Amino acid sequence: GSPASSRGRPSLLESPSSPSSSSVDSEPTGTPLTLVFDTPPTTSWYENRALPIFAVSVHGPDGKPWLDGCEDDRPLVLAVTLRNGRGHPEGQRANGDGPLLGGVTIATVENGTASWEELKICEASSKHYKAFSICISAQEQPSGAHVSELRSAPLTVQVGRMWSKRRKSEVDESDSINQIPGMGAAYISRLQLQGVITIGQFAAL
Repeated sequence: GSPASSRGRPSLLESPSSPSSSSVDSEPTGTPLTLVFDTPPTTSWYENRALPIFAVSVHGPDGKPWLDGCEDDRPLVLAVTLRNGRGHPEGQRANGDGPLLGGVTIATVENGTASWEELKICEASSKHYKAFSICISAQEQPSGAHVSELRSAPLTVQVGRMWSKRRKSEVDESDSINQIPGMGAAYISRLQLQGVITIGQFAAL
């Protein structure tokens, strides 16, 4: 029985490494793609109101824009999720009576970009450790690609009744330029690249 026992020993030594070798299969493969905010989400908003438009662009490993470069029948579809002020994923309202996100939560990448115009957060962030982060990841991706998650800066969401008070006091000049009605995302992106970020700066142009 000694040959069998000596054969058994090396396998015991190898066994700790076997989980890592099996996990290699689950590691992402293919072209790594990075998401970048062209128009970042606002940092202060109101529950149950569609957020001002925000947009991302997709970049390849060389840092250049990725223009749907995989000859694959599957599109790249991005989905928004939320994390609370402690960084934990959050999908339900605090009292559990429904989803935290409303409106349109997914966007398909076209010509290297995707945007969200009708996304709503359905509860104030005060119930979720003070702030949310908007997280964007791939819900569906071409087989030749792998997308890293993108997270926004903290976003404070106020209760809905503050909206009407805000409208009476008009838009503040310290508000982001994406609060100006009718301004397109591309124009806002160009202004932000030039350092024009607030309505006050825009008015001074």
